[in-house]
Amino acid sequence: MQITKLETSTVYPETPTEPGTILPCSICDNFARPIHVRTIYLFKENVPGAHDNVSDKLKAALQKLLVVFYPMGGRVRRAEGKTGYEIDCNDKGVVWVDAEVDGAMDDIESFQPNWIFDKLLVPRADYSMSIEDIPVQFIQVDGPT
Repeated sequence: MQITKLETSTVYPETPTEPGTILPCSICDNFARPIHVRTIYLFKENVPGAHDNVSDKLKAALQKLLVVFYPMGGRVRRAEGKTGYEIDCNDKGVVWVDAEVDGAMDDIESFQPNWIFDKLLVPRADYSMSIEDIPVQFIQVDGPT
């Protein structure tokens, strides 16, 4: 299975959200440096053509979602004057990756964690960067070639 990353972009809220909103992270979130939880959702095309332009449709939906769920488009930072972290809801956006896959879901055996999931299907954060520069959310949409 080969995955080719076609384009990486940033998706922003459809309309700007309230500037200056800071949300504290929970006590549990403050035990360690923030990390991203990798999750994969797989969908089969039940109707031919149902996935046409799926990336554009999902991006448009995400733009609307970021207006309501604005922390997802922010950045984590060290809490000012306190210990721990907080989310700066600054509308810096979600990293979006469009990719093509030359295989089928059936090629992924038993859906157990493996190198395909870890290295190819999920975008990775660069933790050598300052935490304030790392997006809260990364999304990769893989479609058939």
